[in-house]
Amino acid sequence: MELEEALENVTGIVKSLAAKYQDGRVPYEDLCQAGFEGAIRAFPKFNPARGTKWSTFAYFWIKKFILTARYEPYVVALDEITELADLNEDTETNAENLSQAQPVLKLLSLLREDARRVLILKYGFNGGLPKSRKEIAREMGRSERQIRRMEQGALDTLRNHPFTRRLNL
Repeated sequence: MELEEALENVTGIVKSLAAKYQDGRVPYEDLCQAGFEGAIRAFPKFNPARGTKWSTFAYFWIKKFILTARYEPYVVALDEITELADLNEDTETNAENLSQAQPVLKLLSLLREDARRVLILKYGFNGGLPKSRKEIAREMGRSERQIRRMEQGALDTLRNHPFTRRLNL
């Protein structure tokens, strides 16, 4: 299967999820674009020999990218933090970058430690792949429902805090 055919096969899923998660903050077209980016990201990882249908495999990635697009300002800010704080870079450059990123670092400090950890794991800011709520729940010894509530609470905190408005996120 070629990429173009694979994208055609998941167009309905992308449109359906984009409509489901449209909340007025991000245009429908942008959510669709994010969904297709998720499918493109999933395509090279897909192995039909494992017995999973392409649409089933791509669903997770499409949904993840659409949800990420809904919180793009926060995700970009958190992603910048992890990129700037990459410990593999030399310490001097790292210190310079971190000093320029103080507003973004302050954004993370708005969250409780467990909520911050949920977002980092959920969106893969620790350099790994994004994890599902089920995986995060297992890792943190919590229920999926508790993880969902922590995630929603953290994103609400970021969305509604006066500091984030000053950052123009």
